[in-house]
Amino acid sequence: MTSIALLLALTAPAADAPKPMPAKVTISAELVCAHCSFGIESEGGCCPCLKLDDKTPVIIKGKGSDDLLKSRFAKKTFVVDGTLSMNKEKLLVLDMTAVRERTDADKGKAPDAGQVKITGTAGIKDGKLILQNADVPVTVESKTAPTEEKPITVTGKVTVKDGKVSLEASSLEPAEKK
Repeated sequence: MTSIALLLALTAPAADAPKPMPAKVTISAELVCAHCSFGIESEGGCCPCLKLDDKTPVIIKGKGSDDLLKSRFAKKTFVVDGTLSMNKEKLLVLDMTAVRERTDADKGKAPDAGQVKITGTAGIKDGKLILQNADVPVTVESKTAPTEEKPITVTGKVTVKDGKVSLEASSLEPAEKK
């Protein structure tokens, strides 16, 4: 390789740099219809959605998500596991891997209703704690934060502003080893 080619290779953007792995996300919230409750248009009209609060929907996608449509008006709280992304309209989307109706047995195990638990690798960017999560990094607002890159679990309230996801932490702890 010539010195010019080597220089170009070293200064080129890292387009092939690996993306961070998606964080593991668990959300407890009332199941609603994205179209009926938030006015969100989707290809088929109605689609299942978790209502974190009056302004924060999380659209549910993935295998079995269509089965949830039957319960969208039941005013029930569900615990949904999956990976978090953002669609082209800058809305949160949870690609569901597991779902169950929230019961008393979930107390202390799953987040409280309207809360999100994210387990991923923490990092520091621009002086802020960031949970690495594929294409959608999550800024964590917390009084205590790790100062090194390591796996953590953060529970709290999620907000989206200007296409950026923020998590106001109510708890932050090292991720459990499995």
